[in-house]
Amino acid sequence: MVVKLTDIQKEMIPLLVQGKTNSQIAEIVNWSVDKIKKEMKGIYQYYGINAPAGTKRAVLIREIVKTEMTRLMM
Repeated sequence: MVVKLTDIQKEMIPLLVQGKTNSQIAEIVNWSVDKIKKEMKGIYQYYGINAPAGTKRAVLIREIVKTEMTRLMM
């Protein structure tokens, strides 16, 4: 199964890289924190993140930056 990012997930990525919390992201995009948590699961799945809860966000940001840098170099 091919996993794709939704439009809201794409909108969330720059906010994640900026270090925004789920609550801050929810406020910015005007969604509930529960909805943001659900969307985060999809983002973790897209990037293949299976890290422990305490390190998931750091691993995710590293993967986002690595992926985007690879795209820029192509």
